[in-house]
Amino acid sequence: MERETDVGRIFAEAGERFGYRHVDATFVKCSELKIKWTRQNRTVEFWVTDYLKDAPEEVLSSLANTIFSRLHEDADTPYDDSVIAYLESEDFIRENQPVYVSRLGCASASPVGMYKDLRRSVKSLVSEELIEGIPDNLYYGWLPVGLGDCAGHASGLMRSIVINTRLDRAEVDDEILDFCMYMQIVKMQQGSLLEGPRRMNSEYLKRVEEYPGSERLLSEIGKLGLSPWKALSPEC
Repeated sequence: MERETDVGRIFAEAGERFGYRHVDATFVKCSELKIKWTRQNRTVEFWVTDYLKDAPEEVLSSLANTIFSRLHEDADTPYDDSVIAYLESEDFIRENQPVYVSRLGCASASPVGMYKDLRRSVKSLVSEELIEGIPDNLYYGWLPVGLGDCAGHASGLMRSIVINTRLDRAEVDDEILDFCMYMQIVKMQQGSLLEGPRRMNSEYLKRVEEYPGSERLLSEIGKLGLSPWKALSPEC
């Protein structure tokens, strides 16, 4: 089955139900899992992330219907259970997580840096009962380039976390690294395309404020020339 032909047909069929006369859709290589589009009158073109190239037809069809519904009826239309089940499946993570990490650019293959070990941070956070529910297939590593002044970056759907290598220095206190790791784990646990951004932001900020000494640690991160709030936003 030709997947390029499939995605074009599937989105065209969904668009027809919403009154579109011309719909194009193609898979494109993206860093993040996202779908972009442009439209003019009753013509629309979609660029669909290639992470979905192996998705079952019913998943792509449901996804297309949700997108058109959000465009024309209700911006908060939820994703169908079939879409959520597919994106949260072990098969999807196993197949796409390595590709996602490779597209971040120079992400380390190990959580062990030159001076710091992210495994120690995770173990400390768990032992202090500050976090729970760490997935077995969570990837976490260091990213030396492309992160700018972001302290870290997390993807809920890809169960992946990268930390800026500027925190991999002997003079950086472990408590600062632990807090940065905590923020990314919470973001990973709560943030995904499946949740409304306003709800995620509200819950995320609440969790950050609950961390012991959060105000002081946020200030310390700033003194290192890093921003705990900025997000890495790779483009397709």
